[in-house]
Amino acid sequence: MTRPRVALVGWRLGGELERVIEQGHERFDYTVVSMDLKQSLRPLVDWRRMPRPPFNSFRLGWAAFFALGGLRLARIDADLVHTVGPMPVVPNRVDLNTVTFCQAAYARATAGNPIKGSSSSIGWRLGQRFTLALEHWWFRRAVRVLIGISEGSAADLRRSYPGVRVAVMPRGIDLRRFTPDAEDGR
Repeated sequence: MTRPRVALVGWRLGGELERVIEQGHERFDYTVVSMDLKQSLRPLVDWRRMPRPPFNSFRLGWAAFFALGGLRLARIDADLVHTVGPMPVVPNRVDLNTVTFCQAAYARATAGNPIKGSSSSIGWRLGQRFTLALEHWWFRRAVRVLIGISEGSAADLRRSYPGVRVAVMPRGIDLRRFTPDAEDGR
């Protein structure tokens, strides 16, 4: 029997998905599309390393990852695709997206005002409009389930994108709830 194939895509995966690989590598075949990956995880996965942008611009680096990551992901045969990031990281259809920052909720909370210290009000507004449009399109058309990292972020997603499936996967573990119980262990 073949093991399920899971693709994980993001600039960096974060500790939660790194632990998923550590705990699941014997049951799942993982392919990772990212710029960086812990040395200890590299032998456990098929790592499709993305180049780091040679320039120090988030927008240009994001655009390069979006395009190249999308091409790499299109060539991967996976049973489940899970992406993670503060905005859409690839143009492809995906099963799960862990949303680390909801642009629509932020725009609503700040009434669309630029962050203090932004170099250009016009550049900020254009960038924000583009990001909001892209997020709106991707969350509604390309992602099966959005994952909020807290009850609050899931509520923001539900408010911003009614009708879209949203689940919660908290970033931390409640040790009071998940402490091993000697009685249950028997």
